[in-house]
Amino acid sequence: TEVMIVSRASVIEVDDGKGGAKSVYFDYGSVVIPNGMQTPDNLFFFNRENVKDVLFEGYRNEDEKNLKNIMIFG
Repeated sequence: TEVMIVSRASVIEVDDGKGGAKSVYFDYGSVVIPNGMQTPDNLFFFNRENVKDVLFEGYRNEDEKNLKNIMIFG
């Protein structure tokens, strides 16, 4: 399934299995192509190790490069 990245470094609340919630970090949030974000429930989160192929990279400026370095190197 092809997806488009719409967010990075997302922290979301998920069910902890004990009736509560816990915060979980994901490298990326995405939407399915071509549908896009129809509702907030259509966001899919994953991490760098789940990426098989990069089909297209859009515009990158210095802020983008700095954020990528922070995400990779801490």
